Amino acid sequence: NARNTRIKQTSKFRKIQTDTYLEYQRQVSEENFEDVVIRAVTGGGKTACAWIAFSMLANAGKVIKVCYLTPRENLKTQTAESALKGIVIGGKRIRLQVNEASNDIDPSRGLDGYVTTYQALTSDRSQINALEFERYPYLLVLDECHHAAVGGSTERALQPLVELAAARLFLSGTLERGDNKPIAFLPYTKITGEK
Repeated sequence: NARNTRIKQTSKFRKIQTDTYLEYQRQVSEENFEDVVIRAVTGGGKTACAWIAFSMLANAGKVIKVCYLTPRENLKTQTAESALKGIVIGGKRIRLQVNEASNDIDPSRGLDGYVTTYQALTSDRSQINALEFERYPYLLVLDECHHAAVGGSTERALQPLVELAAARLFLSGTLERGDNKPIAFLPYTKITGEK
C-alpha cells in the first residue's frame, strides 16, 4: 500500500522529478541528508526538482529558505516564475515566492528565498550572501554547477555558502567542463588502471 501511495504522489512527475522525490523521501525518512547531483538536459525539468527538494526538506524542518544560483541574469526571472508556478506534490500545488536579488541586504525579502547569479556572488565583497546563510537554514541550489571550476573565483565565492548551507542540490545538463577542470564541490573518484 505504501508503494501505491508513493506512485500516486509522483505519477505526474517526469522521471528525473520522480527520482528526486524518491531520493528526498529516503533522506527524510532515514534522517540522512546528503548532497544530490542531478544531470538532465535543458528543458528536462531540473528547476522543478529544486522545488520538490525544498518542499520536502522544509516539511522535514531541515531548511527554511532556498537560494537558487543561475549562470545568467536573464534566468533569474525565469526561475522566479517557475517557483511561483510551482509543482504538484501529493495532490497539492506547492508554490514558492523567491526574490530576484543581486547582493542585496536581506536578499529573500521575507519570501521563501532568492535567486541570484554566479557573477553577482563573485562580486559580493561584503559577504551579504554568507551572512544570510548564517541567519537561516538554506537549501543551496547550484544550477548549471559546471560553471564553478575547482580553483576558480566562483569556487572561492561559493565556498562559504556551501559550508553554511543546510542542504545542497547540484543541477547541470553536463557534468564535465570544456576545459576539463573538475567541477567544484562534486565528488570525484580517481580510477587507475592495473599495473
